[in-house]
Amino acid sequence: MERAARAFLAACVLAVSGAALAQADTTPPIAGTVRDGPGMSDSDDQASSTMIEANWSGFQDPESGIAGYEWAIGTSPGATDVQDFRPVGVQHDAVNDALSLTAGATYYATVRATNGAGLSVTATSDGIVAVFGPEVPGTVNDGPGADIDTQTSTTTISANWSGFSVGPGVAYYRWGIGTRPDYDDVQRLTPVGLATSATNAGLSLTPGKAYYVYVVAHDGWYSHVTAVSNGVIVTLPDATPPVAGTVNDGPDLDMDVFGAGYLSANWNGFQDPESGIARYEWAIGTSPGATDVQAFTTVGTQTSANASISSTAGSTLYVTVRATSGGGLTATATSDGVAVVPPELTVSPASLEFPHVAVGSRSDALQITVQNETPYDLWLSITSDRPDFVWTVSRPHLLPGHTSLINVSFQPQVTMVRQGKLTLAFSHTAWLDPKPPTWTIERYVEVKGYGAPGPPEEPPALGGCGCVSGGGTPVVAALLGLAAAWRRRRRRS
Repeated sequence: MERAARAFLAACVLAVSGAALAQADTTPPIAGTVRDGPGMSDSDDQASSTMIEANWSGFQDPESGIAGYEWAIGTSPGATDVQDFRPVGVQHDAVNDALSLTAGATYYATVRATNGAGLSVTATSDGIVAVFGPEVPGTVNDGPGADIDTQTSTTTISANWSGFSVGPGVAYYRWGIGTRPDYDDVQRLTPVGLATSATNAGLSLTPGKAYYVYVVAHDGWYSHVTAVSNGVIVTLPDATPPVAGTVNDGPDLDMDVFGAGYLSANWNGFQDPESGIARYEWAIGTSPGATDVQAFTTVGTQTSANASISSTAGSTLYVTVRATSGGGLTATATSDGVAVVPPELTVSPASLEFPHVAVGSRSDALQITVQNETPYDLWLSITSDRPDFVWTVSRPHLLPGHTSLINVSFQPQVTMVRQGKLTLAFSHTAWLDPKPPTWTIERYVEVKGYGAPGPPEEPPALGGCGCVSGGGTPVVAALLGLAAAWRRRRRRS
């Protein structure tokens, strides 16, 4: 009984002592250091256009300790015009990756530390510059000057390029040579600094083949853009053009209707007995032979192609294929046309917004409804640019006329706003084509949620002793005196 009483008395002393310390703390915390970027490093510039990170250390309060941190982002020291103060608990770093930053602007992170007495201090970083820029692939010409389509040399490939834009500016180029538009199998990508032309005169090229120059522009950070020439053919002696083949609308057998937003084609029967077919190009137009929807685009020696297009439902589109022989001569053929029909694929709603959800918890599900009114079998797959959103799909295989339900939940990992999108990819596979999927239509659903701090822990109940009712140092002294009297009484007994 006496042991329980002593334990109870000690708990009262500790509880009141803590309250007294907070009451006795009249000074704010000591400010620490705030750094731009992740980890314990400080960055001066960054390539991201959507994210600001910060980390900090050195905040302290000897009297009552640091109870929590908040952080904000602004375009001047101490400002909060980009992000107002948000709590992050006692962690020493934070990130917001749902921003829209301005190229060339400087951003500052400000941290506010609050002690156990409710007093606070702030510190601001030295700023970070957003150095991103537009990414624009340039134009690559075969040959030393204006673009050429054929050449007789079997040892030399030359190219020149212009119009590239990436990040804060191009830092260096690499160039390669390949037998396909996306290959560098003849010459691996080779740095050339800021030169905008290059030549390789030590090659062994095959007459009758097409060769492509592949250029990559780097900004010196994390970004790059690529562009490929339309190819140059090393010619063979050939006085006659190729024999024209047949062009089919669609991925395999010829189709008469197709969904808006996407078009594919295939072809066969083109041949040239003298020098062979070195290259195919394809174009799309609103009349036979026209290129007003898509200009001629090189596909190497492939005999099929597909493209996302902007077209009006109810129109008719035609695909034209141009075959070039090893002698540099050409032949063209055009499909019989395909009627563009509305895809009639509905996704509702277009956005989801979740209420505040405690970090580590999971929200109730919100529902997306997908209705397939197209004439095609579709397979649904979903990806997200934010890992905090999770989902289940009732029916990933959508037959014509069927509906699928997607249940989406928000499961935040950090205390911050999470905003992104779900990408719903609907793929149709033509079973006679060995290269699935034949085509894919994408729809997007915007998602947003806020990860809130978890509920605060309740202080332990001290029972009905009334120890803290008076508060302050006098109560502590009285309790300590009571404890001393208890010990004296025990010694006398």
